[in-house]
Amino acid sequence: MSISRRKFLKTGTLVAISAGIPATVLASGTSNTRMSIFPSLGSALQSSMDSELFSKYLNTQFTLKNGQTEAKLKLKEVHHWTSRGSKKSADGRECFSLFFENARDERLPQGTYTAVHSSLGEFSLFIVPSGQNHKKHEALFNRLHG
Repeated sequence: MSISRRKFLKTGTLVAISAGIPATVLASGTSNTRMSIFPSLGSALQSSMDSELFSKYLNTQFTLKNGQTEAKLKLKEVHHWTSRGSKKSADGRECFSLFFENARDERLPQGTYTAVHSSLGEFSLFIVPSGQNHKKHEALFNRLHG
């Protein structure tokens, strides 16, 4: 049996690509392979988690949990990172930061936390310490695709 170089490369490429796809995505039977940072939220709410939504919850409390660590933070600011002053482009692209303040004088280490909010529910959030003191933390959202 003779195998052409073209068929060998095509088959090898397909095997390499399929090896990189998690088995749970293949088993789910859906064609959407984009992973979500909000796994416990419905798809409609996931797509609406933008700066406008978070702005409605300024000065409200979020509980961040990671293993034994639990902290209560208050959302103090939603900052837009744009050069033209517009918050969100027509196709849904935007870049913004959420700035939280810790009521207690403790520094949370950088990492992914389960955020719990009374209205938004539960979702994953990656935060980093921000500023000179230990009270401020930042979560950056960079949505390049609409």
